Order: sequence, then structure tokens, then C-alpha cells
Amino acid sequence: MARNVNDWTEVKYFLSNAPAETPLDELLLVAFSRWHVERCFEDQKTELGFDHFEGRSYLGLKRHQTVTAVTHLFLAEVRSELGEKNPELTVCQIRIAPDALVRSRPLGVRAARLMIEAAAAQIAYYQQRNAAARRSHTKTTLQKLHNQGVYVSDLPRCKWET
Repeated sequence: MARNVNDWTEVKYFLSNAPAETPLDELLLVAFSRWHVERCFEDQKTELGFDHFEGRSYLGLKRHQTVTAVTHLFLAEVRSELGEKNPELTVCQIRIAPDALVRSRPLGVRAARLMIEAAAAQIAYYQQRNAAARRSHTKTTLQKLHNQGVYVSDLPRCKWET
């Protein structure tokens, strides 16, 4: 059972078949990992074309899902490598760069350069916007919790392993 610290009336219940000696931290980690899985499917559908499948066979659907999953894995790996230098970089932003490179290939040098520069400007805009939104959201959430007498530094935390 987990209670939302922002809304004490919201309670979530989880059922597990894990052994009784499984640590609470591990159970919470699994229970609250659903968002990450949903985010992967959302990225695959909105950015990588998973929702474009119009085939008729289950095998075709599996192949299409495999292609989008491998593409997503590649972008996630690139994001992981570049993320240390730029933590605001997202998988969706990384997709913009190779897309611009592929679309600019048949164009002349000047047009290709303009297209790539436009893609870089778009990525920079998204990063700036996301960073501002994250700061605002964090500030608002911490203020709400503080007003309720909840101090984040005192809350128990799950140990997220990479």
C-alpha cells in the first residue's frame, strides 16, 4: 500500500507474488516502474512510428514492434552517452538530429546546412523549455509539500539502480 503525500485520500494497493523476504525498496521500485514502461510505448508511438502499423498479421505486428523497439534502444543509448554532458536531452530530441540528416542528404550543401541548423535550434528550444518547466514544477511541488508539513529530505526513498 502506498499513500500519495500530496493527497492523503489517494491510496494505491499493490499485489505481488514475490517471496516474503523481498525488501520493501525492491517492491516499491517495481510497483512504481510502470510510468517508465508507459513512457517507452508513448515515445515509440509518437516519435518512432509504432502507431503507423496497418498490417494484417500478428507476425507483421511483431516485426514492426521489433524495429521500433530497436530504434528506441539506439536512441536511448545515444541519450545515455550524451546525457551526462546535457541532462535535459531527451530521446525525442535525439530523434530530430538523424531525421534532419537523412532528409537533408538529397539537398544541396547550403539547404542541408540550413535544415541541420534548424534542427539544432529546435533541440535547443525544447531543452530550454523543458529545463524551465522542470524547475517550475519542482518549485511548486516542494512548496505544496512544505505547506502540508512534508519535508522531502525526511521521506524514505527507493534506491534506483542503473
